[in-house]
Amino acid sequence: MISSPSEAELVITTTCAICPTVLEALSRLVKEGIIGRLTVINADVETEEAEKRGVRSVPWLRIGEFVLTGARSYQQLRTWATSSGTNAGRGAYIKELLKNGAMKQALERVQSTPGYLDALIPLIADVDSEFQVRVGVGAILEHLQGTSALAQRVDSLAELARSPDARVRADACHALALTESLAAIGVVESLLNDSSDEVREIAKESLDALKGSGRQA
Repeated sequence: MISSPSEAELVITTTCAICPTVLEALSRLVKEGIIGRLTVINADVETEEAEKRGVRSVPWLRIGEFVLTGARSYQQLRTWATSSGTNAGRGAYIKELLKNGAMKQALERVQSTPGYLDALIPLIADVDSEFQVRVGVGAILEHLQGTSALAQRVDSLAELARSPDARVRADACHALALTESLAAIGVVESLLNDSSDEVREIAKESLDALKGSGRQA
């Protein structure tokens, strides 16, 4: 049994064909002690409760801090339940949202829960991510440009700027410029002599942007 079992909510309808499978998997996780409490809501009966949660399709579930929809296997649900509250789980959740085109929800989660930014930044290094995920990560960082939250992550971005992968160094360099923090200048300057033409070009642009921002460390 894990020390802090996740709580879960499941919204179903009477006619939903895949809801019973999800319910069975969640019930199994309750029996195993991985989920501490499971609340099941039939939207056909408890319409207001479903509307309160913003349910648009079923099965809809909240497992720990993650909100999910659609068919999910036992193993997938187990992974979400055991990774709730972890950087790995939060990173996977952001990727899932971006992959499914839920950019607004991903941004709202990062803005409302500081820990999600710490989970987002490492995604820059995931060069195997789907194109829409990489674009989404960049878009979220641009939304956070000049915020204190992003400025506080200079060290994390600096570590990525030392990646052996040029694409990661380039993305990290651009993100460092978005921090508008003078603490990022030294890191960006070190990339002016990078082996990659693209990285050197982005470093020059980023350095100009940082020096023009005037933000303190």
